Amino acid sequence: MSYNGIDDLIINYEKTQQEQQKQQLEQQKIEEQKKLELKKKLEKNRIEQQKAICRKNLIFWLLIFVFEYLLTTFIFSSIFNTANPIKIIKIFAGLGSGTQMFVFVGFYLFATGIICWALSYIIVRPDK
Repeated sequence: MSYNGIDDLIINYEKTQQEQQKQQLEQQKIEEQKKLELKKKLEKNRIEQQKAICRKNLIFWLLIFVFEYLLTTFIFSSIFNTANPIKIIKIFAGLGSGTQMFVFVGFYLFATGIICWALSYIIVRPDK
């Protein structure tokens, strides 16, 4: 009878060891799944942040061009009494030599570009 009791104890011990191993394996699998899910979420968040930054930059540059267009149209229409670009080009062509026209238009676009860049930067703040 004592022999059967020892066998029962050994069998029970082996069963409990096997059950513990199974539980440990299941726990490891669950932890690995949690780690994978966390990695996926982090990757998804990183991708979303990159998309948001790209959208901000796109909006920033579009605003620059919109402001540039509006400012240029407003100034040209008030100076030359026309918003017709062909008439404005003819007026620029009558300024003198091509170099003078190029310098004047280049300086004007540079100055208005900086103003429009500053306005767009204040509105969008692409670095934040």
